[in-house]
Amino acid sequence: MQALWLRLAVAGLVLTAGFTGWYVYVTRTVPGARPSASTADAVPSVVQLEPAAAPWPLSAPLPLAAAPDPRAATATPAAQDNAPTDAVAKFYRALSAGDGHAAAAFITPGRRGVGPYDEVRMSTFYRSFKEPLRLQSVRQIDADRVEARYSYRATRTPCQGVAIVETERVMDQTLIRRIRANC
Repeated sequence: MQALWLRLAVAGLVLTAGFTGWYVYVTRTVPGARPSASTADAVPSVVQLEPAAAPWPLSAPLPLAAAPDPRAATATPAAQDNAPTDAVAKFYRALSAGDGHAAAAFITPGRRGVGPYDEVRMSTFYRSFKEPLRLQSVRQIDADRVEARYSYRATRTPCQGVAIVETERVMDQTLIRRIRANC
C-alpha cells in the first residue's frame, strides 16, 4: 500500500513539472522582439488574397489603436458592405506579421486585451510559428459573418484553418466580436 502512494506522489511531481515547463514555454515572451509596422491598410477586400510578404524581421513599433479613417463619414454604401471582409482580412494580415497590437485594433473593445485577444499573447503566439500564418481567402457569409481560410505551421503538423468570424458595427467601425476556428 505504501508503494502505491509513493508511485502516485512521484507521478504527481512529474505531471506538475511537465505542466510547469509547458506553461513557461507557451507564455514566454520573445526577447528583443518589437511589433512591426502594420500592413493592414494595404489589404484589398477581395475573395482571394496573395500570401503575405515575409513578416520577419519586425522593426518599427506600432500605435496601440488604429487611427480613424477621415473618409469614413463619406463612405459609400458599397464600401460599408465590404467593411466586414476588410476588417477580417486586416486582422489576419496583422496576425501573419505577428503583430498582436495591430490585430487587437480590429477586436470589439469589450474583448480587447482579454484571454485569446490579449495583444502580447497574440504577438507571442503568432511569432512563434515555424511557418507564419498565410491568409488564403476571405468570404462574406451574411451581413455580419465572414469566413476566413488560412494556413500555418506551429509544430510538425500544418494547420489548414477555417474560421467563422462574427463582426459588429461599433461607432462607425466594423469590429470582430467572435471567432470560431478549427485550428
